[in-house]
Order: sequence, then C-alpha cells, then structure tokens
Amino acid sequence: MKILLVAGAAAALFGVAASAASAAPVASTPFIAHQAAYALKLGRGNGMKAPASVDGLILYRFSGSACAGYATTFRQVTRFEQSEGPPRTNDERVTTLEDPAKGELRFQTNSGGAAGGLVAGSAKKGAGGALDIRLTKPAPGDASLAGPFEFPTEQLQDLIAAAKAGKTTYSARLYDGSDDGKKSYDTFAIIGARKVGGAADPAERAAPLDTTPRWPVTMSYFSAVGGDRAPDFTMSYDLYENGVTGSIVIDYGDFTIVGRMVRFEPLAPSKPCG
Repeated sequence: MKILLVAGAAAALFGVAASAASAAPVASTPFIAHQAAYALKLGRGNGMKAPASVDGLILYRFSGSACAGYATTFRQVTRFEQSEGPPRTNDERVTTLEDPAKGELRFQTNSGGAAGGLVAGSAKKGAGGALDIRLTKPAPGDASLAGPFEFPTEQLQDLIAAAKAGKTTYSARLYDGSDDGKKSYDTFAIIGARKVGGAADPAERAAPLDTTPRWPVTMSYFSAVGGDRAPDFTMSYDLYENGVTGSIVIDYGDFTIVGRMVRFEPLAPSKPCG
C-alpha cells in the first residue's frame, strides 16, 4: 500500500537501485484482493511541531489483476490534539485504478469532505516513462513530467521482486496522483531480511499472512530536487509477498504516527488473466 497516510502525504503505500519498472525483475506471486483497517496513534513526539495526541483509522481495499487493472479505495480519518488551540480532524478519501496494459493511472482524492479539496484526473506513460497528466477537477488542465516513473502497484511489485532477489536497497520515482495531481516523489527503500510468521499484531497472524513471506521495509519519500535533502517523510512496515502492507510507522521528523493493523480480510479473487 502506497497511498495518503496523513492528509497531503502519499497513501499511501514502498544492493540494487532501479529508476524504472524494467530495471528490476518482475514479482511472480499475484497480489491478493483484500481489505484492511489500521488504528492510528501518536508514536514519538518532539518539539513544538509535534501534536499532543493522534487518533484515527485507515480503511483500505485492494482488488484487480494485471489484465483487469488494480483498483484501490482508501479512507483515513485522523484527529490531532495540539497542546494549545482546538483539535483538528482530517478526512482523506482516495480511489485509484491502475491499468498496467495501458500504462495509465486514474485517480480521485478528496481531502475536504463532499466536494471540498477534490482532485481528479489521469496520468498516462509515454516515451521513456514520461507522464502526460490530464486533470478534470478542480479545473480542467494538462501537465507533463519527465520520466521514468512507477505507479503505486507497479512499485510494490518491483520492490518485492528486489527483496526476493536478495537486494537490500531499491529506488524509484513514484507518481500516485496525490496532492494537486502534479506531485511526484523520489523514493528510496532499505529492505530487511525475509521473515515468515511471528508478527506482533494478531491481525497479521491470521491466514494467509501467517505463512506468507514478508520483508521489513523502510521507505523514504523526497519531493525536493538536487543537493543534500531530507525526506518529506519515511514509512516503515512489513511488506508481504502477496502485496499486503502490515502495521506501519510514519516518521515526519518531529513526530511519528503508528498504524497497527487491527483487521484483515481476504476478498474474492479476480478472474485469472487470459
């Protein structure tokens, strides 16, 4: 899962270094259709920018296949308590459809409830992985980004393939339709040793996750270009071979948010391709 895990940050979901999908081997294990819930709490908090407390919930659903496309729906409601002033509640909703055959990602994000903060459009890969972006909301408009880029499910597949090949690092440029629909990230992942079973949270100890290989991943997301730069945020989680993301920690420097998987449910699989 690489989608918006706090309002305004992607989703979302995540040695060799690759900058395009073709630079890494392709994962052979199909991703499973599933839905999951993650309970959010404040982890570490330092300094004036850190909230006093955080409570929230992520609801995530994934389905599809390489031939039918990969569909995701995501909702996160987060309440931030500050040491001074009133609490703030963020309600973020995201839907995407990623079509590998067409090299296209369709997306809609709503960060303001109802029609407020609505961004919708599509991005299609061209020569060299460059992106042609067409926005339909909040107003029609076109943009282009020099590639190459990976879409979220594509990135997860290549990250898992790198882990299965015994690689310890992985990098790619990510586009997921977040923010104003024109934003992209440079990502860099550190991949840990393969594990099976023994997950800390009960939801991850149920079938089929209890017997599915997984790798601890720490993924940093950078939006600045050039020079020495710190990540906008860093996500740490266990990534399962079947595409499921386990419990997460999102690090913003001044504070962290911990998201414990509290529910996991496999869904009916999509029809096989071909």
